[in-house]
Amino acid sequence: FKISLLWPVITELEKLTSKKYEICKESMRVITDHIRAAVFFAVDGVVPSNKQQGYVMRRLMRRSIRFAFDLGLDNDVCIRVVPVIAEAYQKDFPELKANLETITTVMVKEEKTFRNTLTKGLKELEKIAASEDGHLGASDIFKLYDTYGFPVELTIEEAKTRNIKVSDDWRKDYDALLEEQRERSRNAS
Repeated sequence: FKISLLWPVITELEKLTSKKYEICKESMRVITDHIRAAVFFAVDGVVPSNKQQGYVMRRLMRRSIRFAFDLGLDNDVCIRVVPVIAEAYQKDFPELKANLETITTVMVKEEKTFRNTLTKGLKELEKIAASEDGHLGASDIFKLYDTYGFPVELTIEEAKTRNIKVSDDWRKDYDALLEEQRERSRNAS
Protein backbone atom coordinates (compact mmCIF):
# COMPACT_ATOMS: atom_id res chain seq x y z
CA PHE A 1 0.00 0.00 0.00
CA LYS A 2 3.03 2.26 0.12
CA ILE A 3 2.71 3.17 -3.56
CA SER A 4 1.93 6.53 -5.13
CA LEU A 5 -1.68 5.60 -5.98
CA LEU A 6 -2.64 4.34 -2.53
CA TRP A 7 -0.37 6.04 -0.02
CA PRO A 8 -2.07 9.46 -0.30
CA VAL A 9 -5.31 7.83 0.89
CA ILE A 10 -3.51 6.19 3.81
CA THR A 11 -1.95 9.56 4.69
CA GLU A 12 -5.41 11.18 4.64
CA LEU A 13 -6.76 8.42 6.90
CA GLU A 14 -3.88 8.96 9.32
CA LYS A 15 -4.75 12.67 9.45
CA LEU A 16 -8.45 11.99 9.94
CA THR A 17 -7.97 9.40 12.68
CA SER A 18 -4.75 10.62 14.33
CA LYS A 19 -3.69 6.96 14.13
CA LYS A 20 -0.66 5.48 12.43
CA TYR A 21 -0.90 3.09 9.50
CA GLU A 22 1.51 0.64 11.14
CA ILE A 23 -0.95 0.18 14.02
CA CYS A 24 -4.17 0.13 11.95
CA LYS A 25 -3.01 -1.58 8.75
CA GLU A 26 -6.00 -3.83 8.18
CA SER A 27 -8.61 -1.11 8.66
CA MET A 28 -6.78 1.45 6.56
CA ARG A 29 -6.11 -1.05 3.81
CA VAL A 30 -9.75 -2.12 3.63
CA ILE A 31 -10.96 1.49 3.57
CA THR A 32 -8.45 2.50 0.90
CA ASP A 33 -9.02 -0.49 -1.34
CA HIS A 34 -12.80 -0.62 -1.06
CA ILE A 35 -13.49 3.09 -1.46
CA ARG A 36 -11.11 3.21 -4.43
CA ALA A 37 -13.02 0.37 -6.09
CA ALA A 38 -16.35 2.07 -5.33
CA VAL A 39 -15.07 5.28 -6.92
CA PHE A 40 -14.42 3.42 -10.15
CA PHE A 41 -17.90 1.89 -10.03
CA ALA A 42 -19.38 5.37 -9.52
CA VAL A 43 -17.48 6.94 -12.40
CA ASP A 44 -18.98 4.26 -14.63
CA GLY A 45 -22.46 5.30 -13.51
CA VAL A 46 -23.08 2.51 -11.01
CA VAL A 47 -25.01 3.45 -7.88
CA PRO A 48 -25.28 1.36 -4.72
CA SER A 49 -28.25 -1.00 -4.93
CA ASN A 50 -29.29 -4.56 -4.20
CA LYS A 51 -28.63 -5.85 -7.71
CA GLN A 52 -25.61 -6.69 -9.86
CA GLN A 53 -22.77 -4.15 -9.86
CA GLY A 54 -24.70 -1.89 -7.51
CA TYR A 55 -24.73 -4.66 -4.93
CA VAL A 56 -20.97 -5.14 -5.20
CA MET A 57 -20.46 -1.39 -4.86
CA ARG A 58 -22.75 -1.27 -1.82
CA ARG A 59 -20.90 -4.14 -0.13
CA LEU A 60 -17.52 -2.50 -0.78
CA MET A 61 -18.69 0.79 0.64
CA ARG A 62 -20.38 -0.74 3.64
CA ARG A 63 -17.36 -2.77 4.59
CA SER A 64 -15.09 0.28 4.30
CA ILE A 65 -17.50 2.37 6.36
CA ARG A 66 -17.57 -0.36 9.01
CA PHE A 67 -13.79 -0.28 9.27
CA ALA A 68 -13.85 3.53 9.36
CA PHE A 69 -16.30 3.31 12.25
CA ASP A 70 -13.79 1.11 14.11
CA LEU A 71 -11.14 3.79 13.61
CA GLY A 72 -13.41 6.38 15.17
CA LEU A 73 -14.46 8.01 11.89
CA ASP A 74 -18.10 8.68 12.54
CA ASN A 75 -18.83 10.52 9.31
CA ASP A 76 -17.51 12.19 6.17
CA VAL A 77 -15.07 9.47 5.13
CA CYS A 78 -16.11 9.57 1.48
CA ILE A 79 -16.13 13.34 1.22
CA ARG A 80 -12.54 13.41 2.46
CA VAL A 81 -11.14 10.33 0.69
CA VAL A 82 -12.80 10.44 -2.75
CA PRO A 83 -10.98 13.66 -3.84
CA VAL A 84 -7.66 12.14 -2.78
CA ILE A 85 -8.34 9.11 -4.99
CA ALA A 86 -9.39 11.33 -7.91
CA GLU A 87 -6.18 13.34 -7.53
CA ALA A 88 -3.96 10.24 -7.40
CA TYR A 89 -5.53 8.79 -10.55
CA GLN A 90 -6.06 12.02 -12.52
CA LYS A 91 -3.31 11.35 -15.06
CA ASP A 92 -4.69 8.01 -16.22
CA PHE A 93 -8.36 8.59 -15.40
CA PRO A 94 -9.19 12.29 -15.86
CA GLU A 95 -12.89 11.40 -15.79
CA LEU A 96 -12.59 10.89 -12.02
CA LYS A 97 -11.81 14.54 -11.44
CA ALA A 98 -14.27 15.67 -14.10
CA ASN A 99 -17.08 13.76 -12.35
CA LEU A 100 -15.89 14.29 -8.79
CA GLU A 101 -19.04 16.03 -7.60
CA THR A 102 -21.35 13.30 -8.91
CA ILE A 103 -19.15 10.50 -7.56
CA THR A 104 -18.92 12.14 -4.16
CA THR A 105 -22.67 12.78 -3.97
CA VAL A 106 -23.49 9.13 -4.72
CA MET A 107 -20.99 7.84 -2.21
CA VAL A 108 -21.83 10.28 0.58
CA LYS A 109 -25.51 9.39 0.28
CA GLU A 110 -24.72 5.68 0.71
CA GLU A 111 -22.35 6.44 3.59
CA LYS A 112 -25.00 8.40 5.49
CA THR A 113 -27.64 5.75 4.91
CA PHE A 114 -25.38 2.95 6.03
CA ARG A 115 -24.10 4.78 9.09
CA ASN A 116 -27.68 4.93 10.38
CA THR A 117 -28.11 1.22 9.63
CA LEU A 118 -24.79 0.42 11.28
CA THR A 119 -25.56 2.31 14.46
CA LYS A 120 -28.97 0.69 14.91
CA GLY A 121 -27.75 -2.78 13.94
CA LEU A 122 -24.77 -2.71 16.29
CA LYS A 123 -26.98 -1.63 19.19
CA GLU A 124 -29.35 -4.51 18.49
CA LEU A 125 -26.44 -6.95 18.11
CA GLU A 126 -25.15 -5.86 21.52
CA LYS A 127 -28.60 -6.44 23.06
CA ILE A 128 -28.71 -9.94 21.61
CA ALA A 129 -25.18 -10.68 22.82
CA ALA A 130 -26.08 -9.47 26.31
CA SER A 131 -29.18 -11.66 26.45
CA GLU A 132 -29.48 -14.76 28.59
CA ASP A 133 -28.04 -17.25 26.08
CA GLY A 134 -25.69 -14.73 24.45
CA HIS A 135 -25.50 -16.32 21.03
CA LEU A 136 -26.90 -15.55 17.59
CA GLY A 137 -29.43 -17.84 16.03
CA ALA A 138 -31.01 -17.67 12.60
CA SER A 139 -33.97 -15.65 13.89
CA ASP A 140 -31.60 -13.05 15.40
CA ILE A 141 -29.62 -12.77 12.19
CA PHE A 142 -32.82 -12.53 10.16
CA LYS A 143 -34.20 -9.82 12.46
CA LEU A 144 -31.00 -7.78 12.12
CA TYR A 145 -31.28 -8.06 8.34
CA ASP A 146 -35.02 -7.64 7.94
CA THR A 147 -35.73 -5.02 10.59
CA TYR A 148 -32.49 -3.05 10.68
CA GLY A 149 -31.07 -3.65 7.20
CA PHE A 150 -27.92 -5.08 8.76
CA PRO A 151 -26.17 -7.25 6.14
CA VAL A 152 -25.84 -10.93 7.01
CA GLU A 153 -22.13 -11.01 6.18
CA LEU A 154 -21.52 -8.07 8.49
CA THR A 155 -23.47 -9.73 11.30
CA ILE A 156 -21.31 -12.85 11.06
CA GLU A 157 -18.12 -10.77 10.83
CA GLU A 158 -19.14 -8.70 13.86
CA ALA A 159 -20.04 -11.82 15.83
CA LYS A 160 -16.54 -13.20 15.22
CA THR A 161 -14.91 -9.91 16.16
CA ARG A 162 -16.93 -9.70 19.38
CA ASN A 163 -16.61 -13.41 20.23
CA ILE A 164 -20.36 -13.93 20.00
CA LYS A 165 -21.27 -17.55 19.34
CA VAL A 166 -23.29 -18.17 16.19
CA SER A 167 -25.51 -21.24 15.89
CA ASP A 168 -23.94 -23.91 13.71
CA ASP A 169 -27.05 -24.34 11.55
CA TRP A 170 -27.90 -20.65 11.23
CA ARG A 171 -27.59 -20.53 7.42
CA LYS A 172 -30.18 -23.23 6.70
CA ASP A 173 -32.67 -21.77 9.17
CA TYR A 174 -31.98 -18.21 7.99
CA ASP A 175 -32.61 -19.22 4.36
CA ALA A 176 -35.91 -20.80 5.41
CA LEU A 177 -36.97 -17.58 7.20
CA LEU A 178 -36.00 -15.53 4.16
CA GLU A 179 -38.01 -17.80 1.86
CA GLU A 180 -41.03 -17.54 4.17
CA GLN A 181 -40.80 -13.76 3.99
CA ARG A 182 -40.52 -13.83 0.19
CA GLU A 183 -43.57 -16.06 0.02
CA ARG A 184 -45.55 -13.66 2.22
CA SER A 185 -44.50 -10.79 -0.05
CA ARG A 186 -45.55 -12.68 -3.17
CA ASN A 187 -48.93 -13.51 -1.63
CA ALA A 188 -49.48 -9.94 -0.49
CA SER A 189 -48.83 -8.54 -3.96
